[in-house]
Amino acid sequence: MNKGLAVNSEKRNARVVAFLIGALTVGAAVLLYMEPRGGRGGAPLLMMESGQQVADVTIEFIEAGQAWRATDYDCVVLPSGEVSWNPRSSSIQLLVVGSGSAHLSDGQASALIQVLGELSHEGGLSLANVELARNCDSRRVSDLSPEGRDLTTLLLRKSFIH
Repeated sequence: MNKGLAVNSEKRNARVVAFLIGALTVGAAVLLYMEPRGGRGGAPLLMMESGQQVADVTIEFIEAGQAWRATDYDCVVLPSGEVSWNPRSSSIQLLVVGSGSAHLSDGQASALIQVLGELSHEGGLSLANVELARNCDSRRVSDLSPEGRDLTTLLLRKSFIH
């Protein structure tokens, strides 16, 4: 009779362990699914690993439909919130591509803030060295699109520019 109880306990313990392994696997899969997608964080961290510090960032804005070349920029933030990195030097040229709407999308605004935050916290970037290109600054250009004005407002509100 004792032997039967030992076998039942072993089966129960094996089931509990199998259930725990399954629950942990499902939990890990859910967490991976919830992770943000896109190439947002890779390049700043890779730059830091190579010992390269970020000296300054110039942010440009381009209206929807205007031509631009990815090779002219170190970082491009698309309307979808996707970020493309191709760092070339410690002076980062960052392009925000407009979508033609009245405001930056939430994803695009969030991606831009995340990029600047990573460059500041992990890249050694001083916020005093972040600037908005003169032709993209609604404080200097009166006929900038609503989306371009929204970019200036966002950067001022988050204290990335002064």
